[in-house]
Amino acid sequence: MKLSLPSDRRIGKSELNYEWQELAPSSIFVRSCDMTQDQLTIWLETAVNAKTHREIYGLAKEIREAGNSSPEIRKAARKVVKCLRDVIDLPIAEASVLAKADRRFAVLVNQMRDEASAQPIAA
Repeated sequence: MKLSLPSDRRIGKSELNYEWQELAPSSIFVRSCDMTQDQLTIWLETAVNAKTHREIYGLAKEIREAGNSSPEIRKAARKVVKCLRDVIDLPIAEASVLAKADRRFAVLVNQMRDEASAQPIAA
């Protein structure tokens, strides 16, 4: 028996999709969430809070390696990683390289927002 319930967290116009699942005939319920939407929400929150290029690089690397994200998002993440890969361990990098990484990261964030707003919302 599954019941769709509205979310208690919001990001932009989308909501997380939660389901209640019955584990056993004893009517015990456990709250679980749609991993794709939940992971996307976590990534968006992390992206908004990223203050350094090392944080941006770490997030992009995680997204690139995730198997549950869309190909477009993984491609955008690969571009960010490729841009920062050679300079991430240096104490200072050229401004043009960091500006390019910032532009590519903005594209990644916009794609994640677009995908989050396209997710179906449970009634």
